Amino acid sequence: MDNVTLTMNKKISGILSVKQVDKISNDIFSYCINKKQKCFVEDCKKSAIQSHLLQKNGILKMISANNHFYEVAFLMFPKPHYEIKKVGINKGFTFRGFCEYHDSKIFEKIEKTDVDFNEYQSLLLLSYRAILKEFRVKEIIIDYYVNLLTHSKLKVVFDNEPILTAVAANT
Repeated sequence: MDNVTLTMNKKISGILSVKQVDKISNDIFSYCINKKQKCFVEDCKKSAIQSHLLQKNGILKMISANNHFYEVAFLMFPKPHYEIKKVGINKGFTFRGFCEYHDSKIFEKIEKTDVDFNEYQSLLLLSYRAILKEFRVKEIIIDYYVNLLTHSKLKVVFDNEPILTAVAANT
């Protein structure tokens, strides 16, 4: 079946092929993943850099070979699935969390020296970074669905306003 009519109690205006819907959805997802993010520090206006979730010159260096290692990635397209892929040490386990200044300042204790996994402050910093990474993922997912719901070719005949209002109230 080459064409699909998308329904959710009411029909989306027009008929789009599965490929067209996949392309639009993939483009929106790529846009949301790659767009600039603001530093998590309150009142900081700088853009976030690709912060490493784990210490690059410590843990990641230990598990890498020729500055590469394998990571499990969850991919949404063409259908949701997991994939094991080889990544460079500069790209692996990263997220846009903090500007360069705040990333260096806040995490200096676990970036500039060997991490002491028995020290409470080190564990807090690692946990803080992990929690914010997940928070950023949730922001990206919300952005993706808002963009999907408001895309001109995917506009639903029924009123999207209650959904978008609920999303806006919770972001």
